[in-house]
Amino acid sequence: MLAYTASKGGFSAWEASAWLTLRRAGWWSLAGAVSAGVLMLASSAWMFASIARPDGPSRDRTSLASWYLVAQAMKYLPGKYWGTAFQLKKTADRVGMQSAVHAAALHMAVSTIGSVLVYSLASGGMPAGLAGSVCVYAWLTLRLRGDHSTVANALGRAAPVMGALILEWCFFWWACMLMLPGLAKEDALKIGALYSLAWVCGGVLSLMPGGLVVRESAFVVLAQLAGVDPGTALAFSVSARVCFTMSEFLAAAAGWVLGRRMKLV
Repeated sequence: MLAYTASKGGFSAWEASAWLTLRRAGWWSLAGAVSAGVLMLASSAWMFASIARPDGPSRDRTSLASWYLVAQAMKYLPGKYWGTAFQLKKTADRVGMQSAVHAAALHMAVSTIGSVLVYSLASGGMPAGLAGSVCVYAWLTLRLRGDHSTVANALGRAAPVMGALILEWCFFWWACMLMLPGLAKEDALKIGALYSLAWVCGGVLSLMPGGLVVRESAFVVLAQLAGVDPGTALAFSVSARVCFTMSEFLAAAAGWVLGRRMKLV
């Protein structure tokens, strides 16, 4: 009974903190962050489509991107993996199951590499890490896809993927700045990179819909290890969960409408 009371009190305190955080950020700033989140997801969808279907008509990549966006909302269904199953099934219909699995693995790898790179740059790392990440992507492309083409060809295919990754991070950084007004640009990049890594952890390690709790816990731990102020970490985790969840559902709706209009979904 005491444990239940304590947990209930802790949740009530978190709920009160969440409401205060959202009010401090300002509703217009949060609306802007949601919009930036939609654009971020659209960039991520195009990155996935470019990995899965580097050649062929753009209509194929548009269909893959629309399915990717629809799958984002399905992650919140009980069982969590409905979104992943839907995305793999729809991608496999277009490129085959093996290529679909490889594309999902490459997309996660590139996103993780991007997060580590951005954190390194925000912490004073060398920009040469960008060239390293492109080479790693090219190597992963050759290895995972069983491609026998040259590394130069793989690097050429990496260009649209890296362009989408840069756009994704620009919109993500914009959302971070809107959710935490007054924060230094370097700190916003660092916190965004840590949250992105926590997002991957929540997606891979959690059985909860949308990585609930696990994503936030992983972010708080990473933020503490990186020396981020606990209050700032809590404020960002609350704002990010609310804003990006709304972004995922709006992006999924946009993907569905686009797919229906183009008869892709």
